[in-house]
Amino acid sequence: MYDVALRQRLTQQGSPATVVAEPGMAGAAQQARGSDTALARAALTLLLPGGVTLRPMRVCLGELLGEPRSPAWLCSHVSEAGRRAGRVLERADWTGMAPFIASRDEKFFDGRAYLLTIDPRSLAIVSGHVEDGVDSDRWAVSLALDQIKTGGAILGLAEDAAKWYPASLAGSANLVGTPWLMPVQKDVFHVLHRSFQALIDVERIALSKLATAEKKATRRGRMLHIRDFIPYHPSRGRLS
Repeated sequence: MYDVALRQRLTQQGSPATVVAEPGMAGAAQQARGSDTALARAALTLLLPGGVTLRPMRVCLGELLGEPRSPAWLCSHVSEAGRRAGRVLERADWTGMAPFIASRDEKFFDGRAYLLTIDPRSLAIVSGHVEDGVDSDRWAVSLALDQIKTGGAILGLAEDAAKWYPASLAGSANLVGTPWLMPVQKDVFHVLHRSFQALIDVERIALSKLATAEKKATRRGRMLHIRDFIPYHPSRGRLS
């Protein structure tokens, strides 16, 4: 799991404690720190929103920045970044938050579900939870905690058409003891995308049948004649 070549190169160069200071090394050290920051940000960007797993992430960092890292280093870096993000979210003060419409969604990565609720105007993260799966109960708890954290500032939701969202509203209302009367706007992207895919599938089948018919047909002027055509029987609603 470890990058043996990189470890050998660092060993040959010596540890930072044994390097003798020379003119210009301060600028080099600052550049190295900048490189480390770019590497850390690139790794987290590949994770979210990129959705890249650890081993492909190592290859990407090597190609883009010339700084490959072992999966063990990446795992430690991601875990520490998650802990820092958690501490930042815990310290956030939402008591003076003006009423806003929250957006919620989940992202699946490495077998886990990442539940995120954000303020789409400021992109502030209201909450983030990592779960083994996603269902209405988990989202109900998340929404109830968000309402408590923000002092009831969430006055509406923007979400997609996932089946667990409607039931989570009732579950959240039961947890906080307040009926959910706020409007919910649905994102129709998934519905339109699936409808478009269904249309493409039907067209693909029709074109395949047409191609088969053209192979059997003979041309008479501008018309195609199929000799073994079986007429359609309207009383039975099928080919007979």
